[in-house]
Amino acid sequence: MATYKPILHHRTKKDGTRRIVIQVTKNRVKAYVATDFYIHEKYWNKNKAEVKASLSLHEVYNQAIRKNIRTLQEIEAKRQIEGAPTTAKEIKYYSTKTIDFIAYYEQRLAIIKIKLASTTHERYFYSFEKLKKYIGKQALPFSKIDINWLEGYYAHLLTNKNNTNTANKELETISGLIKKAIAEGYIQGYLDPFVNFNYKKVTVHKDRLNAEEIEAIEALTLSGNLDIYRDVFLFEFYAAGLRITDALSITISNIKGHRLEYIMHKTNKKRSLLISGKMETIIKKYSEGKTENQYLFPLLKCTPALRKEIESKTSSMNLTLKEIAKAAKIDKKITTHTARHSFADIARRKTKDIYSISKALGHSDISITQAYLSSLDMGENDEFITSITG
Repeated sequence: MATYKPILHHRTKKDGTRRIVIQVTKNRVKAYVATDFYIHEKYWNKNKAEVKASLSLHEVYNQAIRKNIRTLQEIEAKRQIEGAPTTAKEIKYYSTKTIDFIAYYEQRLAIIKIKLASTTHERYFYSFEKLKKYIGKQALPFSKIDINWLEGYYAHLLTNKNNTNTANKELETISGLIKKAIAEGYIQGYLDPFVNFNYKKVTVHKDRLNAEEIEAIEALTLSGNLDIYRDVFLFEFYAAGLRITDALSITISNIKGHRLEYIMHKTNKKRSLLISGKMETIIKKYSEGKTENQYLFPLLKCTPALRKEIESKTSSMNLTLKEIAKAAKIDKKITTHTARHSFADIARRKTKDIYSISKALGHSDISITQAYLSSLDMGENDEFITSITG
């Protein structure tokens, strides 16, 4: 049997990190199987061949490393049973030829958990759970994912409380993973079934409010939850299209003098906004008597906020916003995200400065916006945002 030992690669990247590789040794011959994980040398325990506990995600890394080793051991055992060569180089070669989509998906989940925002990991995780529930205990080789399989899964999604948009997103997730597997050399490009598969595209109309409609909502005299939800919605708008998850999660500790500083859930990037006069009015209304760890808006209970709790409050708020729109005589479908769309649209009409709008929204999902954000001075949008929200 071969021996398997995690080590750090000798080459150091420009950011100071080194790749974790698995050293496979058999009959005194060594081969090195790369993982997708990079860490600084100070976090590596050479004696124990594992990531030190001083790195916050050490257990995630170590579990992933152990899983990689189990995969290599399974490859060796299978080839021995088949009477095939099991040299260190053969084990390495076949470790890069994963043909099971579920195994590949699990591998990507481990990487996403480390490298991307928690909300992105959650989205992939729930998509993964849907897929596993559909296939049951069966294996899912890449070769099985053809047009017929996609049509079957798509039909299943549409008949199981998923609207067309949600079903499309599930397939887009699978498509992205297959393209990633092709780029990494796990499978050949001809195995991509999405080349010839078309599903119904849906253009979703996103209502936006104009400045007069925002003023109409501001002018309403409300009480109870209607008043709270109206204020959350307006706070989203005043704070440059703040997303609802971030708005509900704002605590008193995020208010630093005249600035609102927080980490965006979606992108895991730090944001710092000047608190405008209208934002300050809402902050004063809800912050009195609260400690630093308490939420600004009295809607969430758990700290940190739970995904299900945020979804529940968002759903309740969307229902309440219908009543608020009716009271303001606005004949549009308003949701929590309408505040973000409205900020972007009003800003575009007032300034036509797409560059500043992109930065103000904190977009990081497209490469050009990410490039803008990489050199963003946290305070340089203050005048721009204040000119929009007051």
